[in-house]
Parts: sequence; structure tokens; C-alpha cells
Amino acid sequence: MKHRTIATLTIAALLSACTQLSKQPQTLDQKLHQAQAPDERREVLRLGCLNEAEYTTDLKKAAHQKKYGSKRLEFVKDTEETRKLKSLCREMTDVTADDQKAALAGECRKEVEAGLKSKPEYKQHYDAMQDICMKMTVKIGRR
Repeated sequence: MKHRTIATLTIAALLSACTQLSKQPQTLDQKLHQAQAPDERREVLRLGCLNEAEYTTDLKKAAHQKKYGSKRLEFVKDTEETRKLKSLCREMTDVTADDQKAALAGECRKEVEAGLKSKPEYKQHYDAMQDICMKMTVKIGRR
């Protein structure tokens, strides 16, 4: 009886874990749609921006892992582009004045264009980054 109960609980735990893993990750637009308050939307955009800025570092880590395995993966540092985009994300989150937002939107556009020139194969990443920059620099409010 005791073994049957343990087996039943184990199977139930595995099934519940499988159902949670099969859920599709939400897109940025879906998360923004669910966010109610402007502060929530700002936080969703900030996290989306920082995650998208990590893209070049993630590529560098993947290439390093492919070549050397997972040993010493923590020594792979952020690229210069990643550092610039992350600082830009933080600035866009903190700024409230419209003229400063316009300047940051222009700076973001320049960074994206420079990235596209050097790495045109990552167009999807740069388009996503530009989309996030535009959403962060326009007035954050409910539609």
C-alpha cells in the first residue's frame, strides 16, 4: 500500500511538471498586453530589452561551448555591443522627459544600424531590439 501511494504521487508530480513545461513561452507583446499598470509595462519592456541585448553574448557563449565544452563558460564576458545596449536599456527605463527619450531612441537606432552593418545575418535580433527601443521611448500607457 505504501509503495502504491509513493508511486501514485511520483507519477502525479511528473505529469504536473510535464504540463507546465509544455506551456509556450509568452511573447513580449503578450506580456505587455497582460500588464495592467504603467510600471508593470515598463518592467516588462526593461527585461525584454536586457534579454535581447544579451543576444551577442549568448552567441559568443554558444560558440565557446561548442569549441571547448562547458568548462570555464563563466569566463566568457559580455561583448562591447552587449554592454552598450544594456546601458541604453537602463537609460531608457530611467528617463521620463520626452526630449531625452527622443535622443535615446536616436541612439538606439544608431546602435541597431551599426549592428546590422557588421552582422546582417542577425537581422531578426536587431529588428526586435529596434521594436523594443521604440516601445520604451514612446509614452507608456494603456492603449
